[in-house]
Amino acid sequence: MNSDKVGRIPPPTKRVVVRKANSHRDLRPLTERATLEKVLGLTVSKNAALACDPLSGVVAYPAGCVVVLFNPRKNKQSFVLNTSKKTISSLAFSGDGKYLATGESGHMPSVRIWDMEDPSHPQIAEMTKGHKFGVACMAGTKVASNKVSSKVSALSFSENGSYFVTVGVRHVKFWYFDTESNKSKLSKTLVISGRAALLGEQRNNKFCDVACGRGLNSDVTYCVTSSGLLCSINSKRVLDTWVELKTSKANAIVVSEEFIVCGCADGIIRVFNPLKLQHIVTLPKPHFLGVNIAAGMDLSNPLSKAENAAYPDTVAVALDMVNQRLTCVYNDHSLYTWNVKDMKKIGKTWSSLYHSTCVWGVEVYPNLSDSHEAALPPGSFLTCSSDDTIRVWNIEEGESLVTMLKMEMMKIIYTGETVENLKETDVSPGHKLLASAGRDRLIHIFDVQNNFSFVQTLDDHSASITSVKFNMSESDELQLLSCGADKSIIFRTAQQNPDLQKHAATACQDRNVRVYDVITGKQTKCYKGTSGDDGTLVKITLDSSGTYAATSCSDKSVCITEFDTGECVASMSGHSEVVTGMKFTVDCKNLISVGGDG
Repeated sequence: MNSDKVGRIPPPTKRVVVRKANSHRDLRPLTERATLEKVLGLTVSKNAALACDPLSGVVAYPAGCVVVLFNPRKNKQSFVLNTSKKTISSLAFSGDGKYLATGESGHMPSVRIWDMEDPSHPQIAEMTKGHKFGVACMAGTKVASNKVSSKVSALSFSENGSYFVTVGVRHVKFWYFDTESNKSKLSKTLVISGRAALLGEQRNNKFCDVACGRGLNSDVTYCVTSSGLLCSINSKRVLDTWVELKTSKANAIVVSEEFIVCGCADGIIRVFNPLKLQHIVTLPKPHFLGVNIAAGMDLSNPLSKAENAAYPDTVAVALDMVNQRLTCVYNDHSLYTWNVKDMKKIGKTWSSLYHSTCVWGVEVYPNLSDSHEAALPPGSFLTCSSDDTIRVWNIEEGESLVTMLKMEMMKIIYTGETVENLKETDVSPGHKLLASAGRDRLIHIFDVQNNFSFVQTLDDHSASITSVKFNMSESDELQLLSCGADKSIIFRTAQQNPDLQKHAATACQDRNVRVYDVITGKQTKCYKGTSGDDGTLVKITLDSSGTYAATSCSDKSVCITEFDTGECVASMSGHSEVVTGMKFTVDCKNLISVGGDG
């Protein structure tokens, strides 16, 4: 049993919980009793992990083991859930938008096909043979196979489907197969023939992404290089034209009949004419790193407030010509949607700024009786991450929370520059409490006036704590601040524990939840805290009524149990890494989870 997995029983609320009779128990499977409502984050690292439905304009991107289907026009999310718990690394829509294919990472990955016409998006096919160590990119359907001698960075199918192109380090290759003869031999996998492109002076380059032309330029292939070039390869497989993108590196490319869009380093996105590779426009840069989103920024002139600022690299682009929108993902895990109806007046229609690395914790802001005293609106919550930020979120509908950069996020607190200014131990104002912290990641609170008796242990940090300090706020609330080697600063407000908090719940390595009497220290109950038989429990949290307990397991699953009986009422999955934190919302209707996948 680990001492850093203890959860206090919160005081009961006025909410009355009426238990169902046995005859009215929920008979649905555990995995269907909880519904995913919102995902704040993404795991896009390359252009193959971002796709746009050619008909509806819905943008698909992975978030751990979940595919988020985002509609920029309606600001709505729907989801495809991969129950295999393997990270989704690449995806692609079919030409008619009826199907979505996903590729997984890890050992012995699968390629799965999902039905987009069914609102539940069920899986209709699974291909388990062929790949061994992750699916990097994909497009089209399997009718033939061959081995590639070098690592493939990206691939693209021609408009008529008669061939496809793969690119990599000193590698651009065209692969041909006869689709008519293949129709009569569907039961047999055919060998496809590959022809290398004639690269000339660019033969030693690394080709990062590729896109086959459309319409009048369907016989032309376009690709970008790590040295910042946009290259054009003609129908004879000869690289005959290239232009400099004036950037240190190009990462992504997308092509339509009218435009070539190139995503580059330092937030640069350039648009070209596919006929002569003439430059048309450069899109506005996104937010600069370290931006204060609460203050907003002028996107029509983003350099006016940050002349020497650094910008995130563009890693993926998807073009929707039906609704004339361009969706971009940057390497700080931010997502932008631009309106490109008028290339001379490009405007941002949506943006999301997510954590870029592991999220370590989540805290829900309480509802205060006097709303005027509240620093945040109802429904707000905070998250902390290894990216040196604390972010304040609110996803409640109807709240006037829209900022220039983010519609769900209210504030970003950057912690990297202030960690070293705090002390290692501190005494509260009035000399009533003493706090101590050390390399064991724990903060211990002692009562000075009661012979330094032990009061509480706080286990929010994931690494050695370097400093702790008390503070009295302007509203006379006692606050405790701490910082640690996990690069996070945590703010806490002291609360008087009522007499009803008589139990402590622990999540144990044998997958059991044990409950103890906080006065006697004796165990009062023990029950299984997960629906599976693998892994160990990592975290535990309880709702404000003391009715339900939520536990996370090292197998990446989350389980909700009735605290009194230990009965499992729901089981969930979706994170591709271990779940590092969970909190019930104040109204006990939702559970927020954060994980190592960001």
